Amino acid sequence: MFENLDIRTIEELKREYRRLVMIHHPDRGGSEDAMKILNAEYEQLFTALKNGGGEKEKAHDLDDGFREIIYRVASVPGVTVEICGSWIWVSGDTKPVKEILKEAGLRWASKKKMWYWSPEPKRRRGPGQSMEWIRERYGSSRVEGEELGALA
Repeated sequence: MFENLDIRTIEELKREYRRLVMIHHPDRGGSEDAMKILNAEYEQLFTALKNGGGEKEKAHDLDDGFREIIYRVASVPGVTVEICGSWIWVSGDTKPVKEILKEAGLRWASKKKMWYWSPEPKRRRGPGQSMEWIRERYGSSRVEGEELGALA
């Protein structure tokens, strides 16, 4: 429904969404299926505009601290490293190596039972999200053991 429109800002998107709701809402003669499609497209475009044109959070840049963290964590045995958007998450058998992870600058997320690192200051937007939600929203690439050294 939005595909033929040139929408460049969130304000334009909201204005067009309100206009389309007046046409397609079931209380105004439209159908529920049309509203479901409209809402799904709106969410997708809203996320894309909010994140600067992409649906995923910005990809990591190895010059913003990732390289150093990867080098430090690459040699740690028994851990799984996962990159989600601009965050590094570390899981696995981390208890014996927790001091190494702390020294590398990672922090413990007690609810997720994982270690994390991000080059950006932590922003709290309300209750924490599950790892499944984070993976779905920002994408995920897991690297284990020797593969991690190759990535670094």
